[in-house]
Amino acid sequence: MSDRSGLNVLLGVLAVGTLGIATILAAAPTVLPAAIIELVATVEQTVDAERALLVLGGVIGLFALWRAYFSGASGVGDRGIGTAYERNRPRTRVQNPHGDRVGNRPPTRTRGAVGEPSAVGVVGEEITERVDRTSRALKRGSVGTVRTEAVVEELRETLRAVERAHGRRDRTDADGADADGADGVGKADGINKVDERIRRGEWTDDRIAAAFLGDESAGRLSIWHRLRNWLFPGRTFERRLERTITELERYATESAESRVTTGETDDARRAGGAVEDGEPTNRKPDNAGGDSAGDTATPPEGTRA
Repeated sequence: MSDRSGLNVLLGVLAVGTLGIATILAAAPTVLPAAIIELVATVEQTVDAERALLVLGGVIGLFALWRAYFSGASGVGDRGIGTAYERNRPRTRVQNPHGDRVGNRPPTRTRGAVGEPSAVGVVGEEITERVDRTSRALKRGSVGTVRTEAVVEELRETLRAVERAHGRRDRTDADGADADGADGVGKADGINKVDERIRRGEWTDDRIAAAFLGDESAGRLSIWHRLRNWLFPGRTFERRLERTITELERYATESAESRVTTGETDDARRAGGAVEDGEPTNRKPDNAGGDSAGDTATPPEGTRA
């Protein structure tokens, strides 16, 4: 049993015990030993009841806030499971930007024909077995032994593929220049721009999805969200996962539509004879012969009639 699970059990026992003693004192105080009854009577005579209730309520409220704040509700404090995750990488039902299923496989990026957007793996309708196991474990209260980072990393990998398909480079050097080589691999000392966007949550305006895939720099969730995660960890994890998947699918679809629109615009410009320098391709050179009088050469004076 982990430290967090043990603490939860201890808190639960204390809460149930306190509630039980209070119920007995209110309903059948004669059941308790005489020494306990005398102690309770002495406390009632020496302590102001209203002040005691205020102090007790304040302590309970502060404890609830502290517990919710440090409960890791943002999902960014979980540690990964290392090489075990790479060996047992979950298979995910994915689909390309056109909505077609492409089978059960990890999110990948494939290059299509010229003029077509790259097919980017996007999480589909089915939730992986790893997500189901994680949710069941969270509902059972085994939060100390559950590692949700594997599920989060699966979505991050899909988001990385979407970002690359959107035209964003992986790395930049220290001066801000593009550091990708011909093979698309960035320099080791560069800054991974894609991971930075994911880490900071800059890919979306949804703070729930940003915090689910990002770290502390993506923002921390409200006290209410943390309290709900503490009380209902399994249900909260599933809701945030579904919300993140929905936002990721929306972002991937918008990225694909943007690439298609850009490609159609470029094709229209080429068809109209436009080139990058703004000169139409069907325009004749200035020194070429033409029908206008200005294009006709003037004969020398000696050859005039």
